[in-house]
Amino acid sequence: MLWWISGLDCYVVLDGHDRLVAAVAEAQEPPLLALSTVAGDRVAADTEVAVDRHLATGSAAWSNLAAALAPDLLTEVPEAAG
Repeated sequence: MLWWISGLDCYVVLDGHDRLVAAVAEAQEPPLLALSTVAGDRVAADTEVAVDRHLATGSAAWSNLAAALAPDLLTEVPEAAG
């Protein structure tokens, strides 16, 4: 996990030091995740778009996928007597 520090003009490794060293030793390109700051209004706008998209199409798509993969999980559970 990396974090860009503008004062240093470079990324700083926050986590995964050992994995990074092992990948370099094996001449592999390590998977990286970089953290960054984002303006709050941008996050709110993107979240609203994602939620709207999910409500418009995602719910039905996920329900159809769940029904195809695990139909027994979607059956109703009978209420307990008493």
